[in-house]
Amino acid sequence: MLAVFKAHNIRYFFYNGGNDSMDTAHKISQMAGAAGYEMRVTGIPKTVDNDLVETDHCPGFGSVARWMAIAMRDAGRDTEAIANTSTAIKIIEAMGRDSGWITGATALAKQDPDDAPQLIYLPEVAFEMDKFLNDVQKVYDRLGHVLI
Repeated sequence: MLAVFKAHNIRYFFYNGGNDSMDTAHKISQMAGAAGYEMRVTGIPKTVDNDLVETDHCPGFGSVARWMAIAMRDAGRDTEAIANTSTAIKIIEAMGRDSGWITGATALAKQDPDDAPQLIYLPEVAFEMDKFLNDVQKVYDRLGHVLI
């Protein structure tokens, strides 16, 4: 890779991506420095997960947050329509390797505390099966439906 940069006199390299891409940009910068090749390497954050360290909001997060909030609201209405049936409990998984930004955003379309999602579990918080089952039962007993 460094041979290609040198052959074309590339002195600026911009790499767009998520965690792995930022790690790659760092490695390229170190490689150039170790070889004494003067080059500026810049990582441009782009991940809908919004989980890059030191980054406030990554491009793509706003649109996925909006989409997930609306999707959860709509799925909640469907779940509410079949209340008190065996399928009135739904679990929807949101992406996010180690962070719950997208998961947390699913609550943005709530207008009432009982609107979906009724339960949200973030990857930053240890999951406890007994607490989860108890939480689901409480919401189901009160509303007749649960969207998680």
